[in-house]
Amino acid sequence: MHELLPPAALLGDEPGPLQHGDVLLHSREAHRVGLRESRDRGLAGGAAAQDVAARRIRQGTEQLVDRLIRQFIYNHPVVDYPDMRLTTITHISLDGVMQGLGAGDEDRSGGFERGGWAIPLFDDEAEAFLDEVFGRADAFLFGRKTYDIFAASWGTGSWGANQGDNPVSVALNTKPKYVASSTLTEPVWADTTVLSDDLAPAVAELKAKPEGELQVHGSGALIRSLMDNDLVDEIILFTYPVVIGQGTRLFPDIGSDTALELIESRSTAGGLIIQVYRPAGRPDYAT
Repeated sequence: MHELLPPAALLGDEPGPLQHGDVLLHSREAHRVGLRESRDRGLAGGAAAQDVAARRIRQGTEQLVDRLIRQFIYNHPVVDYPDMRLTTITHISLDGVMQGLGAGDEDRSGGFERGGWAIPLFDDEAEAFLDEVFGRADAFLFGRKTYDIFAASWGTGSWGANQGDNPVSVALNTKPKYVASSTLTEPVWADTTVLSDDLAPAVAELKAKPEGELQVHGSGALIRSLMDNDLVDEIILFTYPVVIGQGTRLFPDIGSDTALELIESRSTAGGLIIQVYRPAGRPDYAT
C-alpha cells in the first residue's frame, strides 16, 4: 500500500488549511489550541478555538482523503498544479493513426477508408478509465474538426449509454468548451467560446486559472501546437492493438522533438495500452 501514499515532499510541503502531519495528530492539536485559547480568552474563547481547530482538521482530512482516492484511481502520484493543468487525451493505433476511430464515416478526409477501428477494441477497463478522466475535467478545448464531430454526437445530449446519462456526455454538456477556430462564428453547442486568434496567449490565460483541468480530446494539430508552445502538462495515450496503415497520425514524419516522463502504464485484458506522460524538455541524443 505504500505506493498509494503521497511522497514525503508532498506530505511536508503541501500548502493548505492544515498540513497532513497535523491531520494525523488532530486530537493533540485540537486539545493544545483549546488550552492556549482558554488561557488567553477564557472558557468561551477556548471553545471557539476548538471549533476552529476542528473545522481546520475536517478540511485537512477531506483534502487528504480526496488526494488518496484520486491517487488510488489513477495509480500514480497526484501532482497538485497551482494553475489549471492541460491534459491531452488521444486514441491511436499501433502505427500512430488517430483518424476516424469512432465510426466508418466519421472522418473520410484524405480518402481515409478504414474508420471505426477503435470501437471493436474498446473494452470495459478502457471505458472505466476514460470515464474517470472525463469526470475530473473542468473545461474542454478542441480543434475545429474534433469540435464539429463531438458537437454533432455528444452535443445532442442523448449520445452514448443510457441516452446521454453517462460520464462522458454529462461532462461534455455541463462544462465550458473552447474551440480554436478562425472561421467558426456562431457555435451551436451551448457554453462554447471560440478562440479565434492568438491561440497560445489565450490558452495560457485559461491555464492561469487556479487549479482544475483543461482537457484536449482528439485535435491532433492543436495538440502539436500546444506542445510547441510548452502548454501541455500531461499526455494520456490509448494505444490500440491494431495497425491501420493509412490516415492522419498524431505525430507526423517531421515535427518538434520532446522528451517524455512516463508516469503510468497499464494494459487492459483486450490489449489496449494506457500510458500517462509528462513533457520533460528536449530529448538527449547519443553522440
